[in-house]
Amino acid sequence: MPRLTFFAQKQNAEDILNKVINKFEQVEDYEVDLTISADLQMVKMPDMKLKVFFKQPDKLKISSEGFAMVPKDGVNLNPLKFLKSEYSAVYVKNEKDEEEKINLDVIKIIPLSDTADYILSTVWIDTENYLVRKLETVTKRGVNVSSKFYYNNTAYALPSKVVVSFNQSGEVKPEQDEEKRFRQSLKGVVTLTYSGYKINQGLKDEFFK
Repeated sequence: MPRLTFFAQKQNAEDILNKVINKFEQVEDYEVDLTISADLQMVKMPDMKLKVFFKQPDKLKISSEGFAMVPKDGVNLNPLKFLKSEYSAVYVKNEKDEEEKINLDVIKIIPLSDTADYILSTVWIDTENYLVRKLETVTKRGVNVSSKFYYNNTAYALPSKVVVSFNQSGEVKPEQDEEKRFRQSLKGVVTLTYSGYKINQGLKDEFFK
């Protein structure tokens, strides 16, 4: 049997994704300081400093000294949270990340639910530590989102930095209204920097009320 065929059969996308999810679930709760820096086309935003608290499976609390309106999904550190709905996963290949000097399994994820807000996701997973290193997603609104994850400590699935770049696909037409043309042309990079993790402190449910 050719080696390539054997290697392809040996890889199971579901098994790999489950190992990534299981690693994230080892973190029962955490507290972390978060700085959000945005470099957006046509939009000026000051850096935001927040404190984020999380408890499994989905309790999240965000606090800040000043006014900060941040979508909770935007600071959720579980990059595979969208797998809660039905999906199909296909193993693509194994490749080398020359920047990080690690091997990555590449998996494509296709939603099976009509309510999913994405069309296709591609995820690059660290084969040794079962950490998501990169995630590319195409949403139903035509937004292409690419997220790069960096880790100071690979023992937990908690990144030290996430760099998110996005752009709206599709041609911008003169006859479109101003708001739609603005959304169509919006591009940018958002950097989330996490520091001072406090992990598995035993946060109580009442804290999140």
